[in-house]
Amino acid sequence: MNTYHPLYSHQHPRVASDKVGPDDLRYADLVRRGFNKRFAGKPDYVRLVGGTSQVVDAVQEAVRDQLRVAVRSGGHCLEGFVADPAVRVVIDTSLMTSISYDSDMNAFAVEAGATLSEVYRKLFLGWGVTIPAGISPSIGVGGHVLGGAFGYLCRQHGLAADHLDGVEVVVEATASAQRESILTMTCSTARQDPQDEARSLVWVRQFYRDLFADTGGVPVPSGVGNGALINHPDVDLADPEWNTSGVPWHTLYYKDNYPRLQQIKARWDPRNVFHHDCPSAPPNKVEDGRHGGKVATSPVTMQELAESSESGLRA
Repeated sequence: MNTYHPLYSHQHPRVASDKVGPDDLRYADLVRRGFNKRFAGKPDYVRLVGGTSQVVDAVQEAVRDQLRVAVRSGGHCLEGFVADPAVRVVIDTSLMTSISYDSDMNAFAVEAGATLSEVYRKLFLGWGVTIPAGISPSIGVGGHVLGGAFGYLCRQHGLAADHLDGVEVVVEATASAQRESILTMTCSTARQDPQDEARSLVWVRQFYRDLFADTGGVPVPSGVGNGALINHPDVDLADPEWNTSGVPWHTLYYKDNYPRLQQIKARWDPRNVFHHDCPSAPPNKVEDGRHGGKVATSPVTMQELAESSESGLRA
């Protein structure tokens, strides 16, 4: 009987990388995995990956074929970044759920597709520890931690991102500039009839604008508010129709950190392979405010995109 050591799952993936197209029975479920059912993408295919090497291969193939690519862990994005009609390939990491302890680093290795419910349960039952992260059990760790990961324990123990020792870099990351905040708020609306979508969207947009009427319809960093959390992206913040504050969207999300994020973006993703409607554009790159740049038009090697390093999350 073969044995399996989860610590080395990035070297020995659990499953073969699987390309799921529209003719596959799984396709309909995979393209509608998003939390916000308002968005549904139609990619050429969804690539199910089981380890780091498969993620690298999937990105390389998409770039070589000049296809716009997006990556998904839990599918909890409130905007349609993954379900964007321009996205031709979705790399789905939901099968990458391994959680293990690395004694050399004195840290836990958590794969990107693990949900918070899996992380909390395994860390507590396996080792009697936890991390300060969010409250929704279906959120995927991959996107959640990269956005900061705000939760009930953050005032006492900081953000989950503050306990991140390292990552295996294949796609770009972001950072949180709201560590001193004591709470977060989202404005949302639900509807039973799909025909009510437009009316519901107008209502919640107007509510949000009126809520921050004194600062141009958006939460400008000030003595009252502290900007917007990138874990809760909203492309309206880049739209002058809804943001009349004169403060650019990247200041609302990142405050003074944006130039540093541009430098990181320029180093790790110089061809802007990974982008969405709230991009971290390289320095001197022209943006139209609402949309990112075009997909690379020539092949790029993974050496240009990323390096791998030890990964670990301290509980």
